[in-house]
Amino acid sequence: MTDEKGKITNLNTSLDTSAITAEAASWVAQLDGESINNADRLALREWASRSPKHMSELRRLGEIWLDIDAVLEAEIQKFGVRPSLRGVTAAAIKTRPKAASGLTAIAAALLFVCAFIWVSLPNTSEAPPVQIVYSVPYGENKVFNLDDGSTIHANTDSFLEVEYNQKQRIIRLIKGEAYFDVAHDAKRPFLVYANGSIVRAVGTAFSVRIGVGETSVIVTEGKVELISIKRGSAQQSKSDIAVKPRKKPTFVSAKESLTITAKNIDLVAEVKPISEDVINRKLAWRQGLVIFEGDPLVDVVDEISRYTDFQIIISDPEIRNIPIGGAFPAGKVDALLGALQTSFGISVERVSDDVIYLKKAVDN
Repeated sequence: MTDEKGKITNLNTSLDTSAITAEAASWVAQLDGESINNADRLALREWASRSPKHMSELRRLGEIWLDIDAVLEAEIQKFGVRPSLRGVTAAAIKTRPKAASGLTAIAAALLFVCAFIWVSLPNTSEAPPVQIVYSVPYGENKVFNLDDGSTIHANTDSFLEVEYNQKQRIIRLIKGEAYFDVAHDAKRPFLVYANGSIVRAVGTAFSVRIGVGETSVIVTEGKVELISIKRGSAQQSKSDIAVKPRKKPTFVSAKESLTITAKNIDLVAEVKPISEDVINRKLAWRQGLVIFEGDPLVDVVDEISRYTDFQIIISDPEIRNIPIGGAFPAGKVDALLGALQTSFGISVERVSDDVIYLKKAVDN
């Protein structure tokens, strides 16, 4: 259930779990073979334990599938309490009509994952810790107030999980960008997981953005520490939460930025000073604006594409590096495209309902 602020409080209801469902389907495809080795079992257990949402979503989908197909349930039971991947998958395929091979195959595969986790993980009567999920749709930004007095200001197309306990405050930025104004609490560090890295703060203000090929942090107040850096998902394992600090601490202070990028097989963290003007420009989305100062068109298109589900394609390579400047309303992509036509000599052509081509305007 989602309230008017985009806050999802009940993880057992239907919510935007496309990323987690996709990961589950990926696991099924990876494990689909004649045997499962110990490494596979450990990896699957780790994935299932990353958050209560993972487990509850897998259980929910499995239970729905069992309710829909009593025949499949009977076939599953024939394999006992420890069904094999080969046996369960074969039963699922055998008991379903061929015409339903698309979503049916995914549901059957997810059912296997649920069954495997049920018999692989230790049973517990303890209720899972409470999590809150926040989401922001295309073209919007929203402020979420947390119980400890901290705030999260999330940008367009963002998805976050918040989990608080007595020892720490945990934020998982699954996708998008968010600005965190952290209430001071020395006994409970504030940890932000983003694309495999973990940033720790006590009382500070900073932004984190997951981009294409990089993760970036901008600190506006106080100081944060990069305590872990590795390849992986934003949805980190709970076992990673107590990760030991890096041998050489990386701190990022106010008016500094941190960029984590892949170079060859390594991830490289780079800290640089950043001016107040650049900070204001990069974080102008909090005021509902996107600001460009001579940015090449290709970068402008990358930025405005975050605010719409349209596909914007530069079909004319000659205009890729045209410098673009100005302040535009974030989320109002049509207004920005109109400015490209009227002020920068760029033709905007809608080739379909969701595809736009940009090319050099032809003089009449």
